[in-house]
Amino acid sequence: MSTGAVRSVPPCGRDDRPDPMQPDDQSAWPAEARQARRRPFARRDARRAAARQTTRRTKTRVARRQSRLTQRKQFVRRRRPDRLRVEVSDESGRALRAGGLARWLERVAPPAASGAVSLAIVRDEVVRALNRQYRGRAYATDVLSFPAFAPPADRRASARQGSNPKFLIPDHAFDFLGDIVIARGVARRQASEANHSQETELRVLALHGLLHLLGYDHETDAGEMAALESRLRRKGGLSHGLTERTGAERRRS
Repeated sequence: MSTGAVRSVPPCGRDDRPDPMQPDDQSAWPAEARQARRRPFARRDARRAAARQTTRRTKTRVARRQSRLTQRKQFVRRRRPDRLRVEVSDESGRALRAGGLARWLERVAPPAASGAVSLAIVRDEVVRALNRQYRGRAYATDVLSFPAFAPPADRRASARQGSNPKFLIPDHAFDFLGDIVIARGVARRQASEANHSQETELRVLALHGLLHLLGYDHETDAGEMAALESRLRRKGGLSHGLTERTGAERRRS
């Protein structure tokens, strides 16, 4: 039997060296053991951190974009709180493009014109019935205007009362100006007589009807409506207005 140093064995066969797989007292683990335990989750943690950072950046960009849009809308409202809005439809209420008539009328309208306008392009029979009912004339005219307010009789009196001397629209009428009704068949015949397209004739009639909604009346004023209509139709690229054309026809007859 050989003699030599005998290695002491811990009680119950346990080793005092730290076990890398044991979660208890990880601070006492060697550096290699701690890195080995964290290595399988390093990529997952990096992905999660990158995702959180991307989410924060996205939220920041969205918040800044919404803030800029809000500021832009508020700036536009401060510059022009109201604008003219035109909706074009037929007798059944279906929307019509009519060659961009609504956008054209909104562009050439006077700057102070604000509110909603309903423009209907209907059959001649509908206009004949409306003309008979409201004007006592049993024929289909080209355009009818139905203002949503009752303008004062004297423009000068309205100016003395503090309203805009160019427009007879009271402040409470800005939401809805009224209705414009155009006879489709009459517009087609008048376009043929004037040697231009039906879209051009619709623009001539729509501009004339809008000025009536704004309170102008070429039959009673001193040429104010004719002058304004002439200026606006040149702005819209028209060769003549309805008031000018009607006056020329009366002079020829």
